[in-house]
Amino acid sequence: KLAFTWVVFLGAALVSAKREHIVIETLVDFFPKKVKAVVGLIVRILTIALMGVIAVVGTQYIFGAIRETSAAMEISMAWWALPIPISALLIIWYTLVDIKDLVLPALMGRQNGPNTQTPQM
Repeated sequence: KLAFTWVVFLGAALVSAKREHIVIETLVDFFPKKVKAVVGLIVRILTIALMGVIAVVGTQYIFGAIRETSAAMEISMAWWALPIPISALLIIWYTLVDIKDLVLPALMGRQNGPNTQTPQM
């Protein structure tokens, strides 16, 4: 179970890095490029805020669980919670990179480079 926890949370950060999270674009596809860019920026700002909260709460949980040990493995319960703030911080980083590489160029009317995608929700 411990390895599964690490795989799930770090996997979420990896998917974020590759820009492969599930996206529903049906409504946004009808908007002009500038509006898509603004929506993409708003979504990314909300993502950063949520991941910031998750990182803080996850870190607080780690400090509260340091002295607790699991019954079966007899290791600190902090190891179970450690991937939560780590993955949240990684997702914040990759979201900031998305803003720099995708959203800001779209907002300024520049074409995206060959290795970038259109800003998505």
